[in-house]
Amino acid sequence: ALAAHLDALLSDPFLARRMGAEGRRRFESGYTRTSMVQETLHVWEEAVRAPTSVAREPTRTFTWESITDVALLEPLAHDWAALLGRDRFFVGPDWVLAWLETRREDSTPHGLVGRDGAGDLAAVLPLARNRAGTLSLPGGGHGADHLDIAAPPAHVLVAARSALAHLGGESWSRLRLPHLAEDAALRV
Repeated sequence: ALAAHLDALLSDPFLARRMGAEGRRRFESGYTRTSMVQETLHVWEEAVRAPTSVAREPTRTFTWESITDVALLEPLAHDWAALLGRDRFFVGPDWVLAWLETRREDSTPHGLVGRDGAGDLAAVLPLARNRAGTLSLPGGGHGADHLDIAAPPAHVLVAARSALAHLGGESWSRLRLPHLAEDAALRV
């Protein structure tokens, strides 16, 4: 699978340059020594300020829409990226859209887009559907890890539960979720 993806990059210099430039931009904007130290300090400061009791999960409702065309996901990229912290690359639009654009021929996008009561983007569950009706996360189990639903940390659990409940009302044969992070919200 890795060889096939590398071959696809070699045969599409535009995509390779775009992904390379985006990787450099992401590194320079969030993974320099200075930014990583600042982010670590921020996490520790938040932990110190956090209440000692377990907070209740926030109440939030979502309206879900199934999207089966990559072109309809692309305009959401900016807001989608804003839902995530810098450490959630594999559930963000850069990686997911590139994967969906170069996916295997036997699969089609099947993303769930969750909106809040105001109609703003609140969560994205990017999935692919194969001919047999199996839904899976981008990558199809071929190497990507730490996959999960894309939602702000404060709402990720409730978003995952809501998305999975919405999927229960759709027609598909199997839900395959390999490579979830140990603490993935989709493990609920």
